[in-house]
Amino acid sequence: MKKWAGIVLAFLFSFGISVDVHALGDPLIGKTIKHYDGRTTTTGAPTYITFNPAYRTKDGKQSPQYRFYGGDKKFWEDFHWNEFHWYTIVPPKNPTADQQNMKNMLENNQDELGCNGRYLVSSSDCNLKKGRQDPRTRVYMGDNSGTTLITVGPYKGKHYEWRYLGYTPDGEPVDNPFFPDDYAATDTKWYTRKWVNFEQIASMGYMEKTDYDYKALSKRIQWIKEKLLPANPGLINPKKSLEENAEYYARVFSFRSDPDISTGIVTGWHNTNGSLRYVSFAMKKPIKPNLRLVEYDIYLKTDVDGDGDQDLKLIATAKRDPNDDDDIEETKKVLYNKVSRGQTYVFVAKVKNMKTGANHDTTYRPITLDHMYAFDEDALQFNDYSVVFEGAQGAKPTTPKTAIKYGETVEFRWEYTVPYTPQKKILMGASIPIGFFEKGDNIYRGDDKSEFLFDVEQEDIGLVNRIELVDVATGDVADTVIPNHTYTLRYYVKKYKGNMPVGDAKRPDKNPFASIDATVSDQVTTEKGFKDQRATQTLRKAGDMVRIEIPNAVTPKGPCVFTRVVLNAKHRANGQSTDYSNDGPIEKRICAEINISVKGFQVKPQGIRLPYNQSSSREDLSFSFTVTNYNLEGQAKDIPFVLYKEGSVLYRGSVLVPPNKPTTYHVAVPNVSLSTGDEVFQIEVNYPNPTRKWVEYLRDGSDPYKDNVAKNAITVQKNEKPYAVCKLNHTRNTWKTTYSLYQWDGTRVYYWVPGWWEYDSKFFHDRAYDPPPPRKKAMKA
Repeated sequence: MKKWAGIVLAFLFSFGISVDVHALGDPLIGKTIKHYDGRTTTTGAPTYITFNPAYRTKDGKQSPQYRFYGGDKKFWEDFHWNEFHWYTIVPPKNPTADQQNMKNMLENNQDELGCNGRYLVSSSDCNLKKGRQDPRTRVYMGDNSGTTLITVGPYKGKHYEWRYLGYTPDGEPVDNPFFPDDYAATDTKWYTRKWVNFEQIASMGYMEKTDYDYKALSKRIQWIKEKLLPANPGLINPKKSLEENAEYYARVFSFRSDPDISTGIVTGWHNTNGSLRYVSFAMKKPIKPNLRLVEYDIYLKTDVDGDGDQDLKLIATAKRDPNDDDDIEETKKVLYNKVSRGQTYVFVAKVKNMKTGANHDTTYRPITLDHMYAFDEDALQFNDYSVVFEGAQGAKPTTPKTAIKYGETVEFRWEYTVPYTPQKKILMGASIPIGFFEKGDNIYRGDDKSEFLFDVEQEDIGLVNRIELVDVATGDVADTVIPNHTYTLRYYVKKYKGNMPVGDAKRPDKNPFASIDATVSDQVTTEKGFKDQRATQTLRKAGDMVRIEIPNAVTPKGPCVFTRVVLNAKHRANGQSTDYSNDGPIEKRICAEINISVKGFQVKPQGIRLPYNQSSSREDLSFSFTVTNYNLEGQAKDIPFVLYKEGSVLYRGSVLVPPNKPTTYHVAVPNVSLSTGDEVFQIEVNYPNPTRKWVEYLRDGSDPYKDNVAKNAITVQKNEKPYAVCKLNHTRNTWKTTYSLYQWDGTRVYYWVPGWWEYDSKFFHDRAYDPPPPRKKAMKA
């Protein structure tokens, strides 16, 4: 049960005291202004209400709600969970996450009620609980069972329960019957409670009477007898008649909603152990018309079996009970949680005019179904749609209708092609138009909508770093080039991501085959371009690869074929390529091996001597070098060369070199400036000036120009200064030198060592040396 903490019975006034809930001096000025938007005040409830700035409380102030919300805030009619009628802060059409935050309701910010109650999400918030209770049995249904989706804050995504969800038409807060009692009732014989007259409660300022409390006593008795007591037998005092029970509760309970419009709610106050507590009871549900979206299926439109025909593959389905109007739960099943850009999907939805007993055919027209889509960040928000089809643009019934008959189910079918806008997420939904609710054809909107959130399939095709040259004459892949042979070029495209087929012969404009743009050159004649070269096979799934050929692409005049290829740009535009890093360009040069090299570089003379007093000179030099011109086509080439001296250009020239034969050449360069030391010379053949005259290529991938350079050097020295002093150790030839000569003589000595047994005897020999004294000779020079 819910408790008003700290209020004891001793503080209550006597029964029978009434409170003027209207403005001072003018009982016709109500707390709210009721807006009917075409409805009559006698046959329909207001469409929405606003709080009246002219209204005054007993102390002469404007209402707390007006001071909190202002006069422009609209509170919209709502049938919560197909039962309870009140006016909510949430707009009826596509509210934002913040607009759905019930913390924005004034009464959900109070801190006087039940702050020590059961199931609170936090002791600091007295008005939000972790789940709901059954409004009639008062049994707690478990955590995350609430009737309200939390859209913001730390509990976002949870289904919790707020203490208040709306107002009566005259602006009084309605106790949420799903909000669990703060204290568990140990005795459900409610007739034993000491109930306090609601007018006495109102006189103390803890509650204000509603417009329904001003109804005639006979009307209130009828509501109690027909709608409250049958739904809550624990209120019936067995010692009293039904009429006596009904009259008693009609006098002590406050009616918080209209029992003729929806499931009524009454609130009673009783004294328990010196504290005043309140209890809200749900009445019997009235008979009202209701439309329900009972089925919502999404199909992928694709060639499932590969026969070229478009088939339907179910990827998601949602269903609600088409027979039990009280069962509002939706069952969802997702068979594949990704959708593809550019892919067409088929939607099938069914709307039923539920058999509630109302026997009501719809009157709103046209008979359509709204469908809406949200992309990326919008898809993660609440009712923030990127594209909406409604009204005349909404889905049409498969069979034209002017009304949905009572008990009838109408099928809607439409198609939607996912655009290339969404990158990661897409929300797909359908909803019964709000016009049916506004016309009174559909009492409850909570079963009107179904939505599915999908990941966007990351589709991507791209080039493979594989280019082949095919000899037309043999049909073989060539790894070298023969001039004047005709070649076909072959390229490859791969599906790197996704399972959306690429290439549909029946719809090439919407689903083109993989395509490339390429240029081809033999680096001798003019370059040729090939646009939109297409594959003929479909890429169906990640890992598939197709071949694209350009027949007879080139007949090279030289030894090389060069090509550059990119993926055609249309694949980016239609979402088939999303990872641009593999779209190219890819380049490849295929050549016969071509190499120009130099070796045997000589400079003559190799050495030069200068007078002792000279450091430089000008000399005529002769250079020789051997050049090899290797190429399969047997072409003689005029090859330029350059001679460098110490890094500076000394001489430029060229030589005509026959093919595939080392040839030696001689060049004389006169009057070359030389200085003492090593003078370094270098030759480079086929040098860059600024580009090289001849393209070279080595099939092993190494630098073909590395052997175009050779070096050599000559040494330049100065002569010694003449008349140099020569120091003599002996000025006459009369000196004497003594030499010593040595001779060694030796003899071999044999000896025998006897063993224990005869065959163990050993015979050894060795040499003994007896050096004689040295003999000296004197020699005279």
